[in-house]
Amino acid sequence: MGSLEVGFFSFVHEKKYILLRRLYVSSNSRNKHIGTQIVRYIQLYSKFNSKEFRVNVYDDDAEKFYNHLGFKLKFKTFGLEV
Repeated sequence: MGSLEVGFFSFVHEKKYILLRRLYVSSNSRNKHIGTQIVRYIQLYSKFNSKEFRVNVYDDDAEKFYNHLGFKLKFKTFGLEV
C-alpha cells in the first residue's frame, strides 16, 4: 500500500500569537474539509494556549477560504520587488 500526500502546513508558536505560515492542500484533495480541519485544530491549540490565531494569506482563494471560516482582515503587508 502506497502513501497519499494531501498537502502540508506550517505554524509557529510566537510569544503573543500562533501563526499559520503555510497551508496547502493538493488539488485532488480539496473540497473534503481537510484544510478546514487543520485550521480548526490549530485554532483549538491557540485557544488552549490563550494565544491569538493569525494566518498568512497570499492570494484571493486563500482570503476567501479564511473569510469563510470567520477570519477578519487585521493587517496588510506591502512588498517591493527588487
